[in-house]
Amino acid sequence: MFVQCISRVRPSFVFRFLNIFASLCGAVATAGAFARGATAPALSPAIEQAAKTFVTRNALEASIRFLASDSLEGRGPGISMA
Repeated sequence: MFVQCISRVRPSFVFRFLNIFASLCGAVATAGAFARGATAPALSPAIEQAAKTFVTRNALEASIRFLASDSLEGRGPGISMA
């Protein structure tokens, strides 16, 4: 009976449900970690300075701009630009 019932459910609904369920589990786990007083690990000053120097807005946007550009002409993932 259950197999017949589940076979009638659209796959998109199942994936949407699983996506929402995974998101909720992540939110609950994060909330639990913060409730216990978890903090981010301390970074050395050298690492912080390197991050401030090399992680810039332009560096982050460069790959997004490339992926959104017209030069890819709608290629799918894993397809080279030969």
